[in-house]
Amino acid sequence: MNTTAGKYTYRSVLGALMLASLVACEQPKTFVPGLTDAFVADTGVSLATASSVYQADYVFVLDYSWSMRNKREALANKLGNFVDALQSKDIDYRIGFVYGTAQGLGQYGSLSSKLDAIAQNFVAPFIDGSAGGALEGSMLDQVAASGEPNSPNTPVFLESSVITLNNEASSFLRAGSQLVISFISDRDDAGDTILNSNRTVEYYKTALKALKSSPSYISARAFVPGGTGCAVKSGDQAGTRLLQVAKGIDSVGADTQACVYDGEMAMLDELAKDVTKPTDRFALGSRPMGSTIEVRVDGVIASGWTYVSATNEIVFSTPPAPSSSIEIRYQIAFTLSRTPKVASIQVTLDGNAISQDATNGWSYVSAENRIQFHGSASPNDGSKILVTYEVQ
Repeated sequence: MNTTAGKYTYRSVLGALMLASLVACEQPKTFVPGLTDAFVADTGVSLATASSVYQADYVFVLDYSWSMRNKREALANKLGNFVDALQSKDIDYRIGFVYGTAQGLGQYGSLSSKLDAIAQNFVAPFIDGSAGGALEGSMLDQVAASGEPNSPNTPVFLESSVITLNNEASSFLRAGSQLVISFISDRDDAGDTILNSNRTVEYYKTALKALKSSPSYISARAFVPGGTGCAVKSGDQAGTRLLQVAKGIDSVGADTQACVYDGEMAMLDELAKDVTKPTDRFALGSRPMGSTIEVRVDGVIASGWTYVSATNEIVFSTPPAPSSSIEIRYQIAFTLSRTPKVASIQVTLDGNAISQDATNGWSYVSAENRIQFHGSASPNDGSKILVTYEVQ
């Protein structure tokens, strides 16, 4: 009995094991998903000039007094040309206006009272470049307001620009933009006599430079009588202080004098394209594979630069000459989101299937889990890439 019982027990265990094995073989396979990773190719950066400004905040400090009535038509035409130039160059811009003159400051005895009055009166009508076609009309409305009989008449251009820009800095001035200040008047600033003798040229140069983290991020112009090639006409004043402050902020750009008279403001036509800031840093649009980066200056392969991963920038040890052309070429890493079954990978480039070919197609770099393109199959800037595969 014991032997028979043992035989039955053995057979029962063996049968159970066989059944378990059979059930295990019949279990359904785990689902293997298919994925599609999408990429947009970015092949690099190309700049015609190393110092071109592509984001700028322009501030016009205008004379709204009666004496400007004979100049406003020419000024409106020139500012209209200025806007057209900005739009044609695809510059990311903002434009603001500051009322450079004020009424009734003589009634206030203390400096603090006068400054409080200026702060309340000077709320600049800032205009964002995204306004598009509406921008020019808004700007010309500001110009048309100059020369009115009851317009403010105390010339405090420098003080009003400092107060307004400090008050509006957080809403108007962008950290990565060039600040371009232009004074336009047929009279000079009188802050030293109207406000306080401490309101010197040096005081205003320092105050305006403090608006940006570096003086190189500020440019200035003065469209006033009395400068080089611009005689003072009857009824006007030489804009000596305004010109000195502009040159003190921007010794290169402001050195070319322009008048506010009819037909003599050619420099304003150039303002949209002659504002430059030498730089040693060039941001990239996408993260490149470091080994593929190639930098050329004026068409020649350059050295003396490094790639800074933290900011995704190319940084030169010495800034290129402002007129130099810069070309930065690279490949981005087409890294897959999961590990694929290599045999299942299918690649399309702008809707066209691309073959797996190490000469003129694609290959899979297993060590880095990415797709690499070769030869004639290399994507152009902006090409759309789809990589479909089964996951391991």
